[in-house]
Amino acid sequence: MKVLLIGAHPDDIELGAAVAIQWHLWRGDEVFCVTANTGASDGSYDRNRVLEQINGLILLGVPADNVQVKFFTMEELAEQYRMIPIVRDWLSWSGADVVYTHFPQDTHRDHVYLAQAVIPAARMCQALLFFETPSTQQFSPTLYLPAHDGLDDMKIAAIAKH
Repeated sequence: MKVLLIGAHPDDIELGAAVAIQWHLWRGDEVFCVTANTGASDGSYDRNRVLEQINGLILLGVPADNVQVKFFTMEELAEQYRMIPIVRDWLSWSGADVVYTHFPQDTHRDHVYLAQAVIPAARMCQALLFFETPSTQQFSPTLYLPAHDGLDDMKIAAIAKH
C-alpha cells in the first residue's frame, strides 16, 4: 500500500501523524510526504526549515526521495480550485492509496485551506484520514494506532528536529 501524508508546514506531519508513519512503515507500506510551505506566509524558501522537515521524516524512516517541500503562499493555499489539481499531482506522484492530512476544523487558516483542497482531490483514494495538531479543534478520532515499542520516543525525536 502507498500512503501520502500532506501537511501545511514543517513539523505538522510529525506532530499529527508520526506514529501513523511508523506504523505504515512497520506494515511494509511505502510512505510519501508533501509539505505545502516552509511556514512563511509569502512562500519564501527557507533552507533550514526544508532540512528540518526532511531530517525529521528521515528519522521516522521515510526515504528522502519520498519527501517534497513546496513553497506555496498562504494566498495560493486559499485558492482551493487551483490547489485541487496540484494535490492530484501529489497523489499521482505517490500513487497513494491512503491519504492523511489536517482535520478541516482548525484555527490555522493554512491547515484549513489545504484540507479543503485535499478532500475533493483524494476522493477516489481507498481512505482519507485526518490528523490533529495543537491548533486543531473538535477532533474526535475514530482510528487509533498503537504507540508502543518506542514509537512515541521516535515521534518526540522527529519533532525535536524542528
